Amino acid sequence: MVQYQYGQKINEIRVSKNFWLNEFQSKKDSTVRIDPQLVIGLQRLRDVIHASIVITSGYREKKCTSYHYHGMAADFKSPNYSMEELFKWAVAIPEFKGIGLYDDHIHADTRRWEEKLYWTCIEGEYKYFYDWKEALEYYQSQQG
Repeated sequence: MVQYQYGQKINEIRVSKNFWLNEFQSKKDSTVRIDPQLVIGLQRLRDVIHASIVITSGYREKKCTSYHYHGMAADFKSPNYSMEELFKWAVAIPEFKGIGLYDDHIHADTRRWEEKLYWTCIEGEYKYFYDWKEALEYYQSQQG
């Protein structure tokens, strides 16, 4: 049972040791969907890196094939790590099956695939890989 205290806002519910439901909610309103495996993976990552993780995008209300719409994806960053460092940590999280490396965030999702998929997005151009090291090398080759 969820109990609310006086003055508590909707979705101010702890979903793990370091995450609150409202961190995953839509930017437009308080709507939220969240896959428990996503929370488990993000908490596992948080525990491994011993640093805060900022969710920049969780649930997205636009109905499409996006894993965000299904509550199975989050974009995040950490003030303590570069995107490259955070990407290297994220690939080791077993719950994450899709991991994207962007200039300003990491995307992780809990798609129901056996094989993991990695990608980079540089200036809006996506490139996909089945090997995370190749994704990282490509990203690094495009920087500068």
